Amino acid sequence: MEPDDIDEVIRYLSPYSLLVMTPTRLTRIYCPFTVMALVVFESIQANQHYTVTRVNIDRDAQMVYIIKGKAYPSGYFLLML
Repeated sequence: MEPDDIDEVIRYLSPYSLLVMTPTRLTRIYCPFTVMALVVFESIQANQHYTVTRVNIDRDAQMVYIIKGKAYPSGYFLLML
């Protein structure tokens, strides 16, 4: 990805929302939103619902959800709409 492309993407990012592609359109989902944990973490139980208060990008450019003040990789959660 070229630097200009990255700047274009960053322009639409927010720590308080997600952009989700549905079959018909692009939709923004605002925090707080609910997710279900798919795995167990130190204070997170699998198959339980949690509230995401913020969305961040970690050092490896991976999206993380802020839940109870801690960052968790978004790939381990299912978005509940």
